[in-house]
Amino acid sequence: SRVAWFDSLHEKPQIVLWCASEMDDPKPFVDELARLGNPATLVQGVGSVHKNPEGALLRFRSLIAAKPADTVAIVYVGRSNGAGPVFACDTHVPVITVSPTVLKNPEDIWSSLNVPSNCPLNVQKYPANAVQTALGILAARSPHAYLARRMIVEDAHLSSANSPSYGKSC
Repeated sequence: SRVAWFDSLHEKPQIVLWCASEMDDPKPFVDELARLGNPATLVQGVGSVHKNPEGALLRFRSLIAAKPADTVAIVYVGRSNGAGPVFACDTHVPVITVSPTVLKNPEDIWSSLNVPSNCPLNVQKYPANAVQTALGILAARSPHAYLARRMIVEDAHLSSANSPSYGKSC
């Protein structure tokens, strides 16, 4: 069928998920992408920006270089999250940071909120929202990301219960 051609005609965008250690669990991000039909390829990078800044930056840059126009990065690092701001200042791709420790230690969020100028960092509290933010950014160029975000919008907002004008012509 022609629908089967969709994947071959439109390459999926990339979400780079950066974690500080191998012990960090990417499952919340993997699960959210799966729930949405896997509209993006998840590529994982691991390393402490505090302990090995040059090595982390080299690895991060190499992951971005694979698809420089169709990538968003999500940094999943807790405690003193220097990775999010460092990556946001070092790349042209959008960077979203999520702290896995923020629910237990709310003060951990400050290292992601109080950043210097020219450091465009997006902060999300929940992994699912970070994935959806990434897809919203990627939707401008990717039909896969657009369809996933549009499905969420229509399921949540476009119903006769939420919108009395739904289904009526203008």
